[in-house]
Amino acid sequence: MTVNPLNDWKSKFKDMPKSNSAAWGKNLADLYSELIQNIETDPTALQSVLTFTFQKPIFASLMMSMPPVTSSQAGALGVATAWETAILASTVAVANGAIIPPPSPATTFSVVASSVIDPQSIIGAKKKILELASAKPTSKSEDAKMPVILREATLLLTITVTGTDSTPPPSGPLPLTAPNIPLV
Repeated sequence: MTVNPLNDWKSKFKDMPKSNSAAWGKNLADLYSELIQNIETDPTALQSVLTFTFQKPIFASLMMSMPPVTSSQAGALGVATAWETAILASTVAVANGAIIPPPSPATTFSVVASSVIDPQSIIGAKKKILELASAKPTSKSEDAKMPVILREATLLLTITVTGTDSTPPPSGPLPLTAPNIPLV
């Protein structure tokens, strides 16, 4: 499974209950969490079992506590900051046995010591969300830029995995790093 296709994002955003109250923030957090629940590593970069724990409560809380905005810039900044805060608190875990596929000889992680969302990818994704500030307002949900931009931002995220490989003793196991693995 991967991140839902763009048509799903647009359709579900269109169907999401809209309001001018704090409930809208919770609805957005619920929807976003649902749409990314099947996120995984790009199998051409790392074949693995990925557990991505998005901090929906943080995103929802920050979205619900946003004061009414008077400009698209303020709204974009509020959404981007709430998203970034939730992503920074989120966790990713890659299971032992993950494989870095060819073109180099396939390499297996016998032990995964850490897996983290790359900070530079979070910065790039937040910049993508800030593009909402220049999105043209629309009264038609199906034309809204928010689902498109949130999906694109999510797909800018990468992770780095570190651990040890499966080289047998006496020469192994050896340290192993898989940097900048795209999420799909």
